[in-house]
Amino acid sequence: MFHTIPVLTPFTLVAVAGAWYILFKTRAGLEIRACGEKPSAAAASGINVLKLRTYVTIFGGVLAGIGGAFLSIGQNNAFAENMSAGRGFIALAIVTAGRWNPIGCLIAALIFGLTDALQFQGQAIGMDHYYRLLLSHLHLLTVARHFNINHVPYNLFLAVPYVVTLVILMGSSKSTRAPASLGKPYVRI
Repeated sequence: MFHTIPVLTPFTLVAVAGAWYILFKTRAGLEIRACGEKPSAAAASGINVLKLRTYVTIFGGVLAGIGGAFLSIGQNNAFAENMSAGRGFIALAIVTAGRWNPIGCLIAALIFGLTDALQFQGQAIGMDHYYRLLLSHLHLLTVARHFNINHVPYNLFLAVPYVVTLVILMGSSKSTRAPASLGKPYVRI
C-alpha cells in the first residue's frame, strides 16, 4: 500500500505542519508576518526587513524548485515544455482559497488534486454512458446527435480542475485578505 505513495507526500505533510508552527507559534514567524503586513513597523522593532524577505523568498524558491523537480522527474519521468499546464495559476488560487494559512492551503490543494484525479477517472469509467443516459431521460438524444455532441469531449474532463479552482476562488476571495504589503518593495527610510 505504501509503496505507491510518492516520496514527497510525507515531506509535504511535515513541511505544512512545520510552516504552520513556525508562522503562528514562533517569534520568527511573527517577524515574517510583520514583514509582510507592515514592514515599517517591523523595521522599527529592529528587524532587518530586506534580509528576512530575501531569506524567505529564497526558501520559497527552493520549495518551488523541489516541486518542479518532482513534477518532471518523480511524476512524469521526463521533461516537456509547458508541463505545468497552468498549475502556477492554480497555486495562486490555492493560496488565496487557503486564506494564506498553510493548513488551508493544504486543504485547497487536496481539493484540486481530487478534481485532477477525477478528470482521469471520469474518462476511464466511461462517463459517456452516463451522459447519453442523461440525454435520453431529457429526450435530447436526437438533438445531441444532430449537433454532434452525443459524446463527452475529453477537453471537458481536462477543464474540470480549472473550473473547480475558479469556483472555489470566486467563493473564497470575498472574505480573504492578502498581506498588506504583498508585492510592495520595502524602502528603508
